[in-house]
Amino acid sequence: MRKKLAFIVLTLALFSTHDLQGQWRQAFYNGNTETDCFASDSLGLFAGTSHGVLLSTDHGETWNYQHDWGGAGGTPSIYALAALGTNLFAAIGDYFREPGRGILRSTDEGYSWTPIGFGLTDSYVTSLVVIGTTIFAGTSRGGGVFRSTDSGEHWIQVKNGLAHDTVSRLVASGANLYAAAQDGLYLSTNNGDTWTSLDVTNISDGLTEPWEVTALGVSDSELIAGFYQIRTGSQGMFFSLDNGASWKTPDSLSLPSGAATFDVTGFVIDGSNIFLSASDAVSIILLSTDSGMNWHSVTQGQPHRVDALTISGPNIVAGSGVGGIWVAALSDLVGSNSVAQTSSAIFNISSNPDPATSRTAISFTLPEAGAASLAVTDVAGRETPLLHSAWLAAGPHEVTWDASEYPSGVYLCRLTAGGESVTRRVVVMH
Repeated sequence: MRKKLAFIVLTLALFSTHDLQGQWRQAFYNGNTETDCFASDSLGLFAGTSHGVLLSTDHGETWNYQHDWGGAGGTPSIYALAALGTNLFAAIGDYFREPGRGILRSTDEGYSWTPIGFGLTDSYVTSLVVIGTTIFAGTSRGGGVFRSTDSGEHWIQVKNGLAHDTVSRLVASGANLYAAAQDGLYLSTNNGDTWTSLDVTNISDGLTEPWEVTALGVSDSELIAGFYQIRTGSQGMFFSLDNGASWKTPDSLSLPSGAATFDVTGFVIDGSNIFLSASDAVSIILLSTDSGMNWHSVTQGQPHRVDALTISGPNIVAGSGVGGIWVAALSDLVGSNSVAQTSSAIFNISSNPDPATSRTAISFTLPEAGAASLAVTDVAGRETPLLHSAWLAAGPHEVTWDASEYPSGVYLCRLTAGGESVTRRVVVMH
């Protein structure tokens, strides 16, 4: 059974809901089919379900079974999918969505499957990740991480530096491979040969019980992790904007009203656009179009519960635990719901150039006159001298920030006016 993870929105901005009824549409339904994972290759988009493998060749609009094993109580469920060349890999669990049946491989677009795994001594595979021509498997029964360089025929254990052998998540960004273990987070930059523990002591020192990371997301320099304390069952989240060099907890942020009680069920990151799905009594999907600084809901019309999200061509595709597969056009969600709509009082804050190299112009618009302040902090929360604080007229304004005085890195620019705040991320590169 999957653990619940409390969802804390990583934002300093306002939360608002937009009427998007009908923008999510059901693309596939077959009883109570559960869709837990997606993988793409040159053929199309594959979905791993409790009944077998589906394929869409039109970015999630229509689906057909490549292999249907019926979904009866004794049949396996697909826990993770990965594509490498002409091979498709599936981590198999039982019907109740627990891993433990190893890995299958298909060489014919998912029509037939063969067990593989010589050297894979831990059959509880939780994650599959591909970097170049190498596939990695994260396992949860003492194996840690395994690597194959011959399309899954043979596997070797690669856990030098991993202090704990239970790995719940693997994600990759370029050559960086991140592992979520029961005792923290690890990074490998050499295909798993060695692992380095990421320093999260400022977070873990406040945890009194054994804990493990149960959700992990990465995009460029952003790394997001959720933790679960094993004995107490309490949950939380911490995040990094600099590849794990420094960390923050959501407790230091001004959280949107009502956004702190949901359980994360899926997410997908595409450039500066981040979609997060979560559920409590109801299910929600949130969208950030500025790398996580501001969020709004793109919920209406979606399935009751979402367990997997992916982007395929012009669409975002959602796998539901009870409602099949749903699809929405990215242009409907992103194009019609820009960051400028997330606040009725403050909007349109931007910087130019971005990344900044020296002097950068920070522009913003106020819909009405009032006191306004503009401040910049680094990701550790250290504030630079206040850029601006004055009574301003309604309309556009511009303030210049001399970034040449500050080291390269990620900074947060926060505008406050009318009792509300909006934050933008600014990258400084020298």
